[in-house]
Amino acid sequence: MNIDKLYEFGKIWGEIKYFNPYIHINNVVWNKAFTDCYSKIKNCKKADFPEIINNELLSKLNDPLVGIEFSKKNTTNCIFENSFKITSDSIIVLKLNDWANGNIESLIKKAIENRQIAKGLILDLRNFTEEKEKKIYSKIDDNKLLRYFCTSTQIRTSDLMMEYEGFPNERSPENTTFYKSYFKIQSKPLISIFAESVDVPIIIIAGKGDPLSESILDLRNNNKCKIISVQDTFVNISDSVIASIKTKFCKIMYSVKIPIFKNSKKPIYTDFVISEKNEEKITEFALKQINGFSDFSHQTEIVDITSEIKMDSDFNNNSFPNEAERVMAVTKLYTVIKYFSPHKELMQCNWDEIFKTFLSKSINCVNRNDYIDLIKEMSSFIKDSHVFLWYTREKAGRKIPITAIFLENKMIISEVTNEEFQTFHNIEIGDEIIDINGVRVEKLIKEQRKYISASREITLLRELMRILLIGEINKPFSLKLLSKTGLKKTVSDKYGEFIISDNYKKKSAESIKELTDRILYVKLYTLSAGDTPELERKLTKFKNVIFDMRGYPSYSEMFTLLKQLCKKEIFDWGKDKIPIISYNPATEDDNFYAFKTLISKLKAFPKFNNKIAVLINDETQSYAEAISEALRVNSDAILIGSNTAGANGDITFMCLPGNLDLMFSQMNVLISDGTSMQKVGLNPDIVVNPTINKIRTGRDEFIEKAIEYFNK
Repeated sequence: MNIDKLYEFGKIWGEIKYFNPYIHINNVVWNKAFTDCYSKIKNCKKADFPEIINNELLSKLNDPLVGIEFSKKNTTNCIFENSFKITSDSIIVLKLNDWANGNIESLIKKAIENRQIAKGLILDLRNFTEEKEKKIYSKIDDNKLLRYFCTSTQIRTSDLMMEYEGFPNERSPENTTFYKSYFKIQSKPLISIFAESVDVPIIIIAGKGDPLSESILDLRNNNKCKIISVQDTFVNISDSVIASIKTKFCKIMYSVKIPIFKNSKKPIYTDFVISEKNEEKITEFALKQINGFSDFSHQTEIVDITSEIKMDSDFNNNSFPNEAERVMAVTKLYTVIKYFSPHKELMQCNWDEIFKTFLSKSINCVNRNDYIDLIKEMSSFIKDSHVFLWYTREKAGRKIPITAIFLENKMIISEVTNEEFQTFHNIEIGDEIIDINGVRVEKLIKEQRKYISASREITLLRELMRILLIGEINKPFSLKLLSKTGLKKTVSDKYGEFIISDNYKKKSAESIKELTDRILYVKLYTLSAGDTPELERKLTKFKNVIFDMRGYPSYSEMFTLLKQLCKKEIFDWGKDKIPIISYNPATEDDNFYAFKTLISKLKAFPKFNNKIAVLINDETQSYAEAISEALRVNSDAILIGSNTAGANGDITFMCLPGNLDLMFSQMNVLISDGTSMQKVGLNPDIVVNPTINKIRTGRDEFIEKAIEYFNK
């Protein structure tokens, strides 16, 4: 099978999905369009690809510009022998077809010279060939033809286009705080008039394949002309709003902007449609419209559209999608990251080649687990620790009540979260896990790392230490451990037999401790609203405070606390950059976005004047990184520990077939020095390199280093 066909098909479907306004105006179910067209594309000959794309996919858009190569050819074979004439009613009839092309400039000047006696202008623009079209319109606009027939200042046509503030959250569409999609109306400046202009009715005659120049659209926007479409529902619009997709088999043209009337959200199509081949009758119809111009009312309407739109994210409820849906899932993942990720430059891969590879893999999936692994593996190339695939397991999973860390190239037990389990199996802190279910840990890491998206290598290993300890509930597991004395022991049990104990939960929930009479310890990632009174009392009492940020905080009063700890009048939360994505037909670049910078500076409420140390490591991620940086910038805190995860910025979700939701970063957060935090993280002021020996003795080197700092 030729993957190139599916690759080009996916490129076309994906780009049009997010940048063609007609999908939403005409309520096109674009996901279904993909699956309906899929088998025909997969099985077609290369020579048939353009025709199938045009007839089976693009035709569903009802977009007047869409098509293959957008070739404009003279299909009527008629020759207008009277390219310029003035009727007995003083109506100028100007037919700028191919036959007249050689003399077009003199014809335009002749029309301008006779404007003072004119009571109307009929401009026939049918049957241009593609190579002559731009030349003719250039002459119309350069000679200011239409401005000589209008005496009022023109309000120019606005453009309706798709624009996004980040990728809209498909998992929670109501969450539009940051990321949303909408129709944007792009306005243009006014056009002044000539003192020697006249004001007469203007009729434009056109047909499908004959795009209208901007000056014609501007006249129509001011009700200064009418557009007659011959033998077709639509006439086209100027090339400035056309985008192209180059593929190996053909070139696709489609609309990215739609001209609209002033004070309206209705695209311009045409005013009259006539089905007539007799040229005299077409001219008679145009003359009739000139005479009745004052009675004009626009006839073509489309449904109203709202400023906010929702993307088509509905799929069949199959837990294991069929082949077409799996290919669509890979295509959507490719498209969303290509156009919406603000961190593509950090991926360090050829995303197009990755797409081709996973198109093949998607076809060969045999069950749901294969499909889930496929999405995980493809998304691992995003290199973002925020990437996470949400889905419902066929059978519930449970984690062995152990916390492990990767240290000195070994999987080391740093914590046991159930005392009974620890005692029963004689597990010691610092034991090395060398084998899980009969497979060496090194082999498991090598096999499973391809399913993890991580900003940094250390965060990839962090996730593997958790994932390798999860299994299907009630299913047996075995661990082979190596103690500090070299003794080998085996732990055999069932997943879910032991869970986190209440005693451990109670112990872990102790968020505030007095380490010495001078040093207060606060575990920020377990702090709760109920701890606030005690925290405020002790922040007043203790000069030195250790804030432990080696976890994800959920403290509801965090912002208040940060402003109280601030040593300045203004609290600086930093800069976030949200990508603003819209398509620019003038560029071939994949990055169709600029950034909207959010600078968050708030009034502070300085209340405490503590000397602060913040403990950080690879568990310090996202919101935890933002808080750590805020304490450093606003409260002169020092950071102690190891490099953080390097995955900050709010997240968003894309929905995929099979009831999957893929989470990823969609904001670029800047550190105080102006650099991006993504994939870099925060560097500590004082570095701590944990060792297995100190873990075995139960010592926390991070806290020790903070105490040492305060005792200097």
